[in-house]
Amino acid sequence: MPKVSIIGAGNVGATAAFVILMKKLADVVMVDIVDAVKGKALDIQQAGTIENIQNTIIGTKNYEEIKNSDIVVITAGKPRTPDMTREDLLETNWKIVKSILEEVKKHCPDAILIMVTNPLDLLVNLVIKQGFNPKKVIGQSGVLDSARFKTFLGKNSEGMVIGYHSDDMIPLISTAKINGKPITEVLTKEQINQIIERTRKGGKEIGNLIGTTAYYAPGAAIAQMTKAILNDTNEIIPCCVKVDGQYQITETCLGLPCKLNKQGAEIIEIPLSQEELNQLKESVKKRK
Repeated sequence: MPKVSIIGAGNVGATAAFVILMKKLADVVMVDIVDAVKGKALDIQQAGTIENIQNTIIGTKNYEEIKNSDIVVITAGKPRTPDMTREDLLETNWKIVKSILEEVKKHCPDAILIMVTNPLDLLVNLVIKQGFNPKKVIGQSGVLDSARFKTFLGKNSEGMVIGYHSDDMIPLISTAKINGKPITEVLTKEQINQIIERTRKGGKEIGNLIGTTAYYAPGAAIAQMTKAILNDTNEIIPCCVKVDGQYQITETCLGLPCKLNKQGAEIIEIPLSQEELNQLKESVKKRK
């Protein structure tokens, strides 16, 4: 049975653990610094019993339990409050993530890392600089941002969001569809611009409503990535990865379409409009 370890048993980590168990994808280990992790794991295991699921889940403070994990999901860190940008969290959360990486190196150095902690793009880059295989360090952002985009487009929609996990993320208008038709044939330009803006502010909208960061959709996004990796599906999913020449971009980490499988992530180049490619390059230039 595959093994997935989730570091950080807050709302996002616990939700991811729940969805992974309900989908019977793997045995799960949740690690946190507080005893509540044990209670959450027990609660999820009992939910699994109701569903007659044989996969196991444990909650622990002991990093030795992550030994031989196929995937390690890192959600630990300070969450963003409505008045903060994701970048405001860098100093605090990098200290936390760096300490976790030492445990990963010790107990499961070959595991694929799914990064969730913000600021996502910056942390993915820093993790890779610690010597981890770039193909095996994958940031969860595009799945979530794309889900928001498709939610706002409405039922029977297709859409993908690329770029940085920030306010200049890029919902791809050129390939988005509703009921199989290009959205430019279904929606007005004003409606499309409103959807783009709402997608970019999607996290803040939820934060303002519930007082903390989203967790149901992020948890489901982690599970989707986990399924693609463990089942070796080669599903194309937008993820934050190290870019090395694709889309004429180098030396940065940002969200792009990727094929996910047991080896990790492989960037896939899809056609972009000239405007979308320019937006992508401009957002990279702005950060250099």
